[in-house]
Amino acid sequence: MKNKSQYSLMKTPALVGLDIGSDQIKVMGLTKTLKGLRVKYIGTSILPSGLIENGMVTDTPKLAKIIQDLFELKGIGDARVVTAVWGSGVLMRVSKVPLMSDSEIKEALKAEINHYIIFAGSEKISDTYRLEQVNEEGIKKSKVLLGVVRKEIVDSYVQAIRAAGIDLLAIDIGSLAVMRALYANSLKDASNDPIILIIIERQITNISILKQGIVSYSHNAEIESYDILRAENFLSKLSFELKAVINYYQSEFGKDVGKVIMSADMDQLDLFVKDMQTRFSGINIEKGDFLNGIDYDQEALSLEERAVLEVSARAIGLALRAARGGDYPVNLDLLPTEEIRAKEFKEQIKKFGIALGVMLGVLFVCFIGIKLQIRSIAFKTTKLQKELNEPMPELKELLGIEKGTDIAASEIEKQKELITAADQKKWDELLSEIKKVVPKDIRLTQLSDREGKIVFKGEAVSQEAVFNFVRSLRGSGVFRGVKLYSSKDKKKLGKICIDFDIQAVIPDGL
Repeated sequence: MKNKSQYSLMKTPALVGLDIGSDQIKVMGLTKTLKGLRVKYIGTSILPSGLIENGMVTDTPKLAKIIQDLFELKGIGDARVVTAVWGSGVLMRVSKVPLMSDSEIKEALKAEINHYIIFAGSEKISDTYRLEQVNEEGIKKSKVLLGVVRKEIVDSYVQAIRAAGIDLLAIDIGSLAVMRALYANSLKDASNDPIILIIIERQITNISILKQGIVSYSHNAEIESYDILRAENFLSKLSFELKAVINYYQSEFGKDVGKVIMSADMDQLDLFVKDMQTRFSGINIEKGDFLNGIDYDQEALSLEERAVLEVSARAIGLALRAARGGDYPVNLDLLPTEEIRAKEFKEQIKKFGIALGVMLGVLFVCFIGIKLQIRSIAFKTTKLQKELNEPMPELKELLGIEKGTDIAASEIEKQKELITAADQKKWDELLSEIKKVVPKDIRLTQLSDREGKIVFKGEAVSQEAVFNFVRSLRGSGVFRGVKLYSSKDKKKLGKICIDFDIQAVIPDGL
């Protein structure tokens, strides 16, 4: 399968949790919607016996092919993928160290890591997360979550996933992924009291104490997978380990345990919860809810997909890490340093590609905008030239003018019928001057002589047209004392036009 991310810089990648278990792999894909996160992909594939031993891949090409086939079956292309390590070769614990920098904390914890037999003589990958500051016997210390894994385990995962053509965003710890899945619904007690969380896996059962959903104490109980199949054996060993953690809880917090949450990606969980409630009758023991905060279309899922979803807390937690790792405050990343650097380089290349694409897009839009502007200017110029040579459509409709000044002149000629023979010569000369200054968007309806002044009454398309007529009269060099006495709107043919009354002094000698 080709790495499709290199061809789709602008495409939103799928948000996928890849849970590689001892006997099967699961993919859980989420997508972002207006309501939140919604399940988009659910898939599982059975693994051949012995392909995963003690959490390590024994045949990377075979696992790569299985992962590749499952991704292609579910139609998953470009994706942000998070996986997890688990088993006896993985350690997660809380330590207290003096106040120091993050790099100094990692150096200080190296000695502690080497005390564990599982890491003796082997290369390790570790990461830390500073949880809180505490005061111990008057000394300020940092409470730190430490995650450690044998490098050979991580290398086997990275090689298989890379061979499948998938970009790996992060490598989480299995139990931390489950905490992330349960965080919104089960791990925040209304009383704010710490709770105990039991996470059952095939080889290791993690028992942690959490304050406000954040791990404060973590203990791995090595209960082998064959004991899970023999329920009585398993539950007896689990009860012994839980009692030890309860004793620590009581000494640390000075109160009794109020609640225990149990989580396991297996069908037997309901039976385990019921049995443990009987053994610890004074404590509220319940099954962890990791689906309440996830949207999914139950009717659209097949029976097989629904069954897989109900036992996929770890896969959901990994998908949430891919989608919004910042929502859960605690994250560890056990990717090798060289993979982290390669990932950061790819992110830089991707950001550069997106920035380049945006810049080219802006330039293209600007080019199109300039081109459209030029066309707009050309169109407006042509239109203006046409309007200068022809009467406006509004004028034709409102004033009934078909040929501009010719019709205005015709209106003036009509006034001659009202003029006496004695004044004929005077008005001939006056009308000759008026015809020169009447604009195309003016219709004269009446001309009269009032006490030595000529009165112009008429209609215009706009106030601006009236003002232009006044300016033309004043600029003619013939008429003096030109004044606009009235100008008011009126409706004609459903539109607004202007009635006006203009007066001017009749020129001397006329």
